[in-house]
Amino acid sequence: MAVAKSPYFDLLLGTIEDFNRCETPNALTERLVSFSSHLGYNFAAYIASPTVAPTFKSRLVLGNWPKDWVNQYTQPGWNQRDRVAHALRMNKRVFSWSSVKIPTDDKKAQRVMETAARDFKMCAGVCVPIHDQNSYRAGFSFSGLEADQSDEALGVLQMVSLFAESQIRLSRPTLDCQKKLTPREREVLTWAAAGKTAWDTGAILNIAEGTVNRIAFNAMTKLNVHNKAQAIAEAIRIGEIKP
Repeated sequence: MAVAKSPYFDLLLGTIEDFNRCETPNALTERLVSFSSHLGYNFAAYIASPTVAPTFKSRLVLGNWPKDWVNQYTQPGWNQRDRVAHALRMNKRVFSWSSVKIPTDDKKAQRVMETAARDFKMCAGVCVPIHDQNSYRAGFSFSGLEADQSDEALGVLQMVSLFAESQIRLSRPTLDCQKKLTPREREVLTWAAAGKTAWDTGAILNIAEGTVNRIAFNAMTKLNVHNKAQAIAEAIRIGEIKP
């Protein structure tokens, strides 16, 4: 996507700078919607992964969706039947709602989209999935009555989403506290953080030194880091182990 040639590029740069000055979710939402509305998307939402919290409302971290739509969408059988929400979790690339195929015999899925368009003016939409190395982490949904769905628009929405997500995680570190490590992996990193060698840790936990190294490697892979020191730092940052 030719983002650098986009007519929205200067607006994007200004928005990214403004994100650094947003100290509350409401301020960040306001700035994000201010940007997306220039593309015709008057509504925006950031939805965290189902691993963060059990209910959809608790995963709706920020946004300006109409209250009545949130209440409707969170009724039993609604967001579960939303084919766009399913695509958001499955895809790794930005996509438009119109690209999601809804079978003609899936009446409930059709009703979700028809209600959004008819009652809440969410006729056109774009989703930006956010993944880490292992799994879906969160996603942005942008919608409006008449919206720009060109490649340029999708490109800048993807970029602004990545910067917004970074700011969200700085202000909401608990969003990273999805337990990625097993209890044994946390034990190994905890002892490593205390300065113990793999041999020391093996003696403490009554397992072989090689097993300790294998467990530490698995933890590094899950945390997407390259060495044990980075694994310790990342595990502390996301709340897997205590400093």
